[in-house]
Amino acid sequence: MIPGYRLEYLASSAGTSELYHAAQTASGRPCLIRIVDADEKNLDKFLLEAEKAPALFHPGLATIYEIGTVASGDVFVVSESPEGNSLSELFHDVGAPELLTALRIAWQTAEALHVLHQNGLVHRAVNPANIVISEDASQGVQVKLQALDFAGIDGRHVDSDKFLTGASLYSLRYFAPEQCTLGSATPQSDVYSLGVVFYEMLAGVPPFEASSAAALIHGTA
Repeated sequence: MIPGYRLEYLASSAGTSELYHAAQTASGRPCLIRIVDADEKNLDKFLLEAEKAPALFHPGLATIYEIGTVASGDVFVVSESPEGNSLSELFHDVGAPELLTALRIAWQTAEALHVLHQNGLVHRAVNPANIVISEDASQGVQVKLQALDFAGIDGRHVDSDKFLTGASLYSLRYFAPEQCTLGSATPQSDVYSLGVVFYEMLAGVPPFEASSAAALIHGTA
């Protein structure tokens, strides 16, 4: 229970972190709420990074509204739920975008990442599912980058399970080599991940594919 918000359904779960679609009780405004287990060993780093995010205002970044704790001691982060479709949904529904659209998506995502990096943050989860696209009258598309992986909590869970298969491998396809070996992600890691996304927009498929996490990591690391 989070005062002022209504949790509607679980969107995803990764180890000690859960992401919910929710709504603000008073206004009905949709939002996303990530809840992190208070026992997570990287919780202090998570809070340190998450507390920087609400000060960032950029049209290419999903806004962080609130950070707090629940009665159990678990930490929650409330963020904007951007309007539009994710790039992964567009891949599924219509295929790879046209070249000019791909360039605009990559350029706007790079601008959003630049703002994060200037403020000492690393996204760590740049992939088509976290790039939300809406229509823009002047530029054709408007990108919103969402779901920062503060302190790399979700990424470490994904990378530590070498037996992942199928849909669970999704985010791993976009990890930089250092993320695949439990190394520390850097701004360069985000740039690498964006490069993989851009490759997929141009080629229609990601550069690395495998049926298991171990094989995928071996191919990228």
